[in-house]
Amino acid sequence: MEEAVCVRNKNFYWENKLLKVEDELFCAPRYQFIKQSETFRAMFTLPQADANAVEGNTDDRPIRLHGVSKIDFERLLNFMYHLYGFRCSIIRLISCMSRDIPSVSTRLLEEWISILKLSTMWVMTEIRNSAIFHIIERHQEVEVVERITLGRSCDVPALVRSGLVTLVNQAGGVSERQAVLLGWETALRIQ
Repeated sequence: MEEAVCVRNKNFYWENKLLKVEDELFCAPRYQFIKQSETFRAMFTLPQADANAVEGNTDDRPIRLHGVSKIDFERLLNFMYHLYGFRCSIIRLISCMSRDIPSVSTRLLEEWISILKLSTMWVMTEIRNSAIFHIIERHQEVEVVERITLGRSCDVPALVRSGLVTLVNQAGGVSERQAVLLGWETALRIQ
């Protein structure tokens, strides 16, 4: 008697991908990457002739993510898979009970900044919008020059505006250190 052919469940048969960031390997379900990012969607859904030759399927051939720090990537994964990606109440309950995984409201500002940088780089619009919301909500905690440079590099005009307004109203004007970090042209315009 022949066994019936099994069909992979369309919702709960996740394929993992191996990604290398700096000197560390990460193994993560590709589901959220495909769902959240056009960049990864294109990368992961291209037809491949030989599965063994495809990057991301084995430890020997991981997908290398250049220009990304381990801590930033880990923070993004933490957000994607522990808090944002899974909507199942049981999984959310387990995640909230874990002391290793911060809730959205207690996430550190540095974590939101990491999430913003990578979600901007990989065009993860929903995740990026969430990070922007939480950073803007706590923008006064971000050092003024970092606020401006982060706003510029991640295309968040509200952060740039907030930083510039703070500098304009700052007693004593722009310091030499701030001018060097922002660029002399910006510093002169503020003065």
